[in-house]
Formats: sequence, C-alpha cells, structure tokens
Amino acid sequence: MPTTNAQGGMGLTLTMGGTAIASVLETDELNLTRLFRDITGHDSEEKYYDEEPSGLRRIDPFTCKLAWDFNETTHAAILTALTSNTPSTFIFSDPLSIEGISFSAYIEAIGHIFEQEGLFTANVTIHPVSAPTIALPEPEYYERVLATSPSNLVAYWPLWETAGSEAEQIAPTSIPNGSYYGVTLANTLGPDGLYYAPLWDAINDYLNIYSTQLNTAWNAGMGDEGTIIMWIKSDDAFATAAGSFWRISYSNDYFNWFKQHFDGTPGKIESLMERITTLRHTVTGATQSGWNMIAQSWLYPGTFRTFWDGSYFAQSTANGPWTGNLLTEYTVIGNMRAHPNANGGFGGWIAHTAFWNTQLSDAVIEALAVI
Repeated sequence: MPTTNAQGGMGLTLTMGGTAIASVLETDELNLTRLFRDITGHDSEEKYYDEEPSGLRRIDPFTCKLAWDFNETTHAAILTALTSNTPSTFIFSDPLSIEGISFSAYIEAIGHIFEQEGLFTANVTIHPVSAPTIALPEPEYYERVLATSPSNLVAYWPLWETAGSEAEQIAPTSIPNGSYYGVTLANTLGPDGLYYAPLWDAINDYLNIYSTQLNTAWNAGMGDEGTIIMWIKSDDAFATAAGSFWRISYSNDYFNWFKQHFDGTPGKIESLMERITTLRHTVTGATQSGWNMIAQSWLYPGTFRTFWDGSYFAQSTANGPWTGNLLTEYTVIGNMRAHPNANGGFGGWIAHTAFWNTQLSDAVIEALAVI
C-alpha cells in the first residue's frame, strides 16, 4: 500500500491509552485516510450524511512506523500500550493543531523494535474497533491554572525557565517577572513531566518576587483573603537546618509562609500565618522521590486553611487583619529572606507558584493537585 514518509516523519503524534506518546514516521496512507474520512460525514457510496457515524462500517487495520525516545519512563509506557490485549483510546494529533482524531483500537501486531538515530522504532499494526471522533487535547497544567478563577488570579510563576535570571510571571496582570539569585535552573522535570523545574540549594538561593504592583495587590485585599498553591519536591541532602520556601511579609509579625524542617522528622513542612498570633499547621510526607502540592487559603474574618496534595489538612480561625506593606527582603520564594541576608533556604525543587485574591474552594484546590 502507499505510504507517507516525509522528512522527519509525518508530523503526527500518536497517543495510546492516554499516556504513551510516539511520533508517526510512516503509515498506510489509504487505510488511514479511510479512518479519518469516517469523521467527515462522507460514506463509502460517495454520499454525505448528517447523522453521527454508526461505527458499523468496516474499518481496516493499518500499519504505522512509530518512533519514541530512550527515556525509561516513555519506553515503559509505550511497551505497556503496545502489549495491552484490550482496546484502548488512540489519538492522532498534529502538534500545530489543537484537535486530534480519537478512536478505540487494539494492537494487532508488533514488528521488531530497532534503535535508529537515537530512537526506538517499530512497525505496529493498529486495528480500530470504533468510528473516530474529534478530540480536543487535555489542557496543560499551566493552562488549567490560568483558567482557574481567572478574574482573581493575581500572579503565577511556572518556574520553567532553562536560562537567564528572570522567572516569568504569566498571569494577565501587571505583576512583573521575579528575579532568580543562585538558583540552578532546569535541574529536573517538574510535576507535569513536560517542563523543567529549578533547584534551591538550601543556603543562599532565592527568587525575589517583590514589586510595587504585588504590594498594591496585597494591600488591596490579598492580605485578608487569598490562596497560594506551590509544588515542591524536598531533598534532605541539600540541607541540615530549617528553611523557608515562600514568605510574604511586611514585618516579623505579619506574614504568610511555608517552612521546611530537618529536625529528625522526615518530610516535615509547616504552614504558617502570623498576624496578632502565630497559626501553625504541621504536615509530614514531603519526599525527595516525588512532587507534592501545598496550598494555603485564608479569609479574615474567617479561616486559615492548609492543604496537602489537594486534601484539606488543617484549619484555624484567622487571627487578625493585614496591615502595612510588603518588605522587599521578605517577599521571596525559596528562602527566609533576600540578599544580602539570605539564610534558611529551601532544599529541593519548586514549581507552579500562584496567588489568587480569593479563598478558593476545597474542590478547586483538590482539582489543582491533579496534574
């Protein structure tokens, strides 16, 4: 049968079972076209119809030459998808398009797996068992954050930079980018598995997020009502003392912060809010082998709440209003304070830090912990 073998492949990707993603190098053009035609409303008798495809028309198997990289996780996901004996969802998509073609199918045959120019390749026979439908891709995590209560989203730093000294702030507000100091960028894959995250060394590294615009937003209401989410991956090997991994403050008595501990309790994290008195919620379970999402929400008069991996963990009665202004030295991510007095730094990785000027619901925070 005719095949397509464009330079660099067809430009299509094939997602199998929702997780395994491979590039399509070649395919049986005729049978693939027949499969796609079923979604256009055109039948085998050259007649158009308005009804949904019945799925009763025969859809012939077709062969694709697939390629995927040597990444161990990717390779394991591909092999799992290829050796499954039950139909699963397959999606052909063009990286330049927001749409894909989705259908149910099973793998009818697998050829030898070869190494070719730094990739694994194999000829795979796919047997569709349903009529195709248009599939919109799942939004990426950063898109979900931007779509969460967008009118209340004040600032969002994905922390996905690979070079430079600025941390991009992508919420559609006037809050400017942050400034990295000493942080090792693009050190490991972030929680979404798509973008890299920076490493803090637990000593002097920090990200300065202070700005007059953030100060204005905080004083306009965020000090008394707000939500923060942050993804963290602790690494005890980088620290021997307690360190802060985010801090908003205008004095030593009025601030919100998270604190990492190394006092013999593995993975101990504290979530603090200080106004008139100190409110302290202690959680355990931060591991250097995985990512965790921690969140604070607060409302005065009302409650101060801490969430761990999307689950409500602890609650206290809010202990006073916010007054004053943010301090440049204490408005940082990844340390207790900024240069030249940086000390008590966080040991590990941080990603996807976002502020809202409203107390998000439990259900919304729970959804943001799914990545």
